[in-house]
Amino acid sequence: MIPRRVALGGRFAEGQYDGASSYPGYNQVNFRMPSGVTPGNAVSVRLIYLGRPSNDVTIGVQ
Repeated sequence: MIPRRVALGGRFAEGQYDGASSYPGYNQVNFRMPSGVTPGNAVSVRLIYLGRPSNDVTIGVQ
């Protein structure tokens, strides 16, 4: 399996898990928050798989 990469606020996060979730038909990606991400209500998150980035989504970071 080729792991996905996660970019959070423009910084790459350390992947913890990438695979099936406890909900049938869904996958999940767990990652460790990278240092240096500026807190805010709309921090961008992007998955990169096989060199192709996903659309940006946002999450709140404290």
